[in-house]
Amino acid sequence: MNEKQNLSYDQRPIDPDSRECDLGIEPKDFLFTDLPEMRMKDRPTFVGQDALNLHSSEEYVVRHPIRFGNLNVSESYPLQSCLDDLEEIITQSIEKEMKLPRENFKFFNCILVIPDSFVKIHIRCIMTMLYKLGFKAMFIHLESIMATYAMALPTAVVVDIGSSKTQVCCIEEGIIIQKSVIRKNYGGDDMTDLLLHLL
Repeated sequence: MNEKQNLSYDQRPIDPDSRECDLGIEPKDFLFTDLPEMRMKDRPTFVGQDALNLHSSEEYVVRHPIRFGNLNVSESYPLQSCLDDLEEIITQSIEKEMKLPRENFKFFNCILVIPDSFVKIHIRCIMTMLYKLGFKAMFIHLESIMATYAMALPTAVVVDIGSSKTQVCCIEEGIIIQKSVIRKNYGGDDMTDLLLHLL
């Protein structure tokens, strides 16, 4: 099966009862292209709070590779650019906060916690990117189930209120009840904006 056939398979219609989600992304959004004018290799890259603290006169473009819990793919922000930015964020965060140089990643395993509703090709690309960083092995699981494991609860209702999405789902004996998953693309950031507007 060639790459073209793989893409068409991953872009098939999504079963309504499946945990995968269709975000209305067109096939052209999956092209692995880069925009050289958006990537200035001769300038330093800032991540996290450092990026948010940049003054507007410094002519940097602030980009968010993840939005609504998935990769922020659009016509102006292709998949490969999202992955490059995400790789830079992960690498800088581990090196800066954990003081772990990239050449030592090969001695560590990686846990990838994925959304309950996900785009299959995005997860596959993130897995490839993490293996490219050199991690020894990878464990992948769904975020709501991991939350119940952390609380030692086999059965629970998980309410996830993030910065850009809100999701509710029911877990029974460590398994997501698929028809119980409710996801809305608004979260804490929207509440902050609303409260600021009301002031």
